Amino acid sequence: MSRRMIAASRRLVTLRIGSRPARTARDLSRFAAVALALGTLALAAGVVSFQASAPAPALSVAEDHLPSPDGHTSGAGAAGPSYLAQSLAAYARHPLPIPGIEALANPFAPLARWLGAEPLQGENDPPPVSDGQFVWGPNVGRFDIAGFLTRRGSPLAPHAPDLALWASYSSVNPKLLLAALEFRYGLVSSLPAGWTSDDVLAAIEDTAMTMATAYYQHLHTWGERRPEARRLTIPPVLLLEDGSLRRLDPTDPSGTFALAAFLARFTDAAEFDRALAVGGAGGFDDVFGSLFPTVDLQSTANEIDPPGTPPANLLQFPFAMGATWTFGGPHSWNGNSTPPFSSMDFFIGGSTCAAPAYQFSVAAASGTAYRPWGYSCWLEIDHGAGWVTSYYHLQNLTAAASAERNDPLGTIACEICAGGFATGPHVHFSLKYNGAYVSLEGVELSGWTVHVGTVAYNSGSIERDGVSLGPYSQVRNDYNTYFGSGINTSLEFLGGAPPGLLWIPVDDPANARPGPPVDVGAGDDFMIDFWLRAVPGANPAPPVTCGANQAWTSGNIVLDRRRTGGAGYGIALAGGRPVFGVTGPGLDSLTLCGATDIADGRWHLITVARNRWDGVAPDGFLWLFVDGRLEASGAGPRGDISYPDSAAAGTVTDPYLALGGDKIGPGAPFIGWIDDLRFSNVLRTRVDFAPPTAPFAADSATLALFSFDEGAGNVVYDTSGFGGGPSRVLRIPSGSPAGPVWSADHPFAPPSPTPTATSTASPTSTPSPTPTATPSPSWTASPTSTITLTPTPSPSATATGTATFASSPTPSATASSTPPPPTPSPTPTATPTVEPTPTPAPTASLVPTATPGGAGLLGDVSLDGAVNVLDVQLCVNVILGSETDPDVAVRSDINGDGRVNVLDVQAIVNIILAG
Repeated sequence: MSRRMIAASRRLVTLRIGSRPARTARDLSRFAAVALALGTLALAAGVVSFQASAPAPALSVAEDHLPSPDGHTSGAGAAGPSYLAQSLAAYARHPLPIPGIEALANPFAPLARWLGAEPLQGENDPPPVSDGQFVWGPNVGRFDIAGFLTRRGSPLAPHAPDLALWASYSSVNPKLLLAALEFRYGLVSSLPAGWTSDDVLAAIEDTAMTMATAYYQHLHTWGERRPEARRLTIPPVLLLEDGSLRRLDPTDPSGTFALAAFLARFTDAAEFDRALAVGGAGGFDDVFGSLFPTVDLQSTANEIDPPGTPPANLLQFPFAMGATWTFGGPHSWNGNSTPPFSSMDFFIGGSTCAAPAYQFSVAAASGTAYRPWGYSCWLEIDHGAGWVTSYYHLQNLTAAASAERNDPLGTIACEICAGGFATGPHVHFSLKYNGAYVSLEGVELSGWTVHVGTVAYNSGSIERDGVSLGPYSQVRNDYNTYFGSGINTSLEFLGGAPPGLLWIPVDDPANARPGPPVDVGAGDDFMIDFWLRAVPGANPAPPVTCGANQAWTSGNIVLDRRRTGGAGYGIALAGGRPVFGVTGPGLDSLTLCGATDIADGRWHLITVARNRWDGVAPDGFLWLFVDGRLEASGAGPRGDISYPDSAAAGTVTDPYLALGGDKIGPGAPFIGWIDDLRFSNVLRTRVDFAPPTAPFAADSATLALFSFDEGAGNVVYDTSGFGGGPSRVLRIPSGSPAGPVWSADHPFAPPSPTPTATSTASPTSTPSPTPTATPSPSWTASPTSTITLTPTPSPSATATGTATFASSPTPSATASSTPPPPTPSPTPTATPTVEPTPTPAPTASLVPTATPGGAGLLGDVSLDGAVNVLDVQLCVNVILGSETDPDVAVRSDINGDGRVNVLDVQAIVNIILAG
């Protein structure tokens, strides 16, 4: 159907506000506040009707506060309109064919006279923009904004990253955004005289946020996402620049309304009509067609409403498996209380914006990762099937083109590359479907079902298996066990030419940041434990001469963390016995040899350790244990043996730790099974200990923990939860048959018969994995179980005594006792306000859990035991100054920001509508 056909017979009514074509900010604020009260009273009068049997979700009617690109108050930092409030106020001022509306006039007669109006008539039809075409989703794809503008010789070309950022953040179709900028400012063709780069940036931001705000307000009030329980009997109204009001068809798509709302900001009644004239010269339709003649804005091909929530096991929490973080309540995509509540904040305490903790946010699921066009603090991941997650306020973003679940993305911080502000480090996590923000209601994160509330940040909950946690509780990310198979598995290495290995990045040569926690050997002690099983004859390397050499490299290599021409270490089997070697920064070396032949088809626990600083043993002292028995020790090379953070890679494999074979040359690979690999930053013992009888559990000294219980795939998860992690592991199969392969054999299974030894092919070269960006470590561990250390005497070559060496229990998710939240910021912003507290976590701008002044029910300003129209009236009276009782004023400050304003009225309205 053509636009001209659709244009037939729609009628819009223009209402001019007396002789006052412009309103001051204070006037408009009072206007919006009273409109909110009128809206609530209109509910009682039947203007908005509900089905009694269905719950009524929050109706958003408050002002929006949009972000500015630098976090200050320029650009779109001013209050934006509430379109429902405008509509209700307009109809309260005029005789309308709505039953019961006349009853609203008396309480506000003085205000009605102040807002006197004379009606005018007009006709027009906005160019249709479907809901799916308004957003940047699969309908647009990876539109090359820079290429498009460069080909046109546009002065906007240098601002392509800004255009892409604001289009992606606001979810607005970038083609629609470009046409809007051309229509209002002519920016695609030329810059207005005297304009600076800041002016252009402010125009981009203001245009994108104006349209997006109108779109989502309409979508959830009149549009396709309006709950079935709500039926508005009044159409939307727009306030034009000259003070006139324009009524639109409530059945228009939300994309159409968003465009009209943008045009209303800078046009009078006549200009508004011309701008919306479909097919008319100089109208918006004409401008868009000249830029994008083949684009059909009416297409309904891009469906923005998902068929349901994401699969239950798709998304984990956006922090590392095994870690415990604090979460804030669901809120809007741009940080306020207008739906959809598509976002949540996650954070950990003990840091400030000036000194953020080195804690990484991680990928909630596997997918294609990309920074929205080069910005340093924001990353999005496309998980397929329409689902996209975004991560904001980050530093140290990784540059990987793809991300696996639990991969580190960037450290939490207070960065505001897309506007807003934050007063404490956190990640602002959001969910989109086909380009449009969607509510988190019913979405599962690590098996916890999200429930949104009526007040941003401080309402809602997460629930799992009968346990419900409210905002600002702590929760542990146990995705790996909750959705795991429950089957203990290991990896069997098959050798081959070249052999298949596990690759663990220890550095990113592209930057000078510290490597992940698995890069041990710098300033801390370290201990490495793992279980190994080898059958007789499978690893034929002969015994080596131990001492001041690198003889360990002649064995069947199990673990290799060498570096070309530099320090490193490794573990191998030689003559069936374990050997442990270290090379120092001065290229001096030591190889320790175990005494036990472990190539007997049984599982054995191998433990190696190195001292750096405890004052008991000398720097560089080494230990080698087999099944908890100390078999060798000695003074090894001193100094830092970690991978240098600023070093160039001599080979593509240099910045990796390889498991299962030689990573540098044609050394012999290990053939057998490996399970439960743990890295610790303490010497847990220097004497004999009892091997554990269960898999390791993470504690505060666990730098990295790989249980190898995934049972399938090429990714192994680090479940330590250690700050600065997780460390990554990639399984790269090779050989024939390709290994390593997943195995049901593990150290804690009943003994199995010893298999017959098999011959293996001689290895050749090692596969070269593609280096990927690696996170930096933190010395702050996540709150997990407490480590138990064994008393350690002075170093000795002979082991004496025994000690307990048991795995720690895994903590479960429990609600934390969170102290009172900090004082919230006076106004909402595009990103949540987060403030540090004396407790483990900073928090976002909050609403108190109980109304100040003694009320036990949030929103019960009148203290009558219920939240109703009377409470709205009292709150409005406080705003207008007719209610001066200080206790009422205190109780009216619903969101606890220290003043009574439109946001408090909105909170009461949302509580009423939520039942």
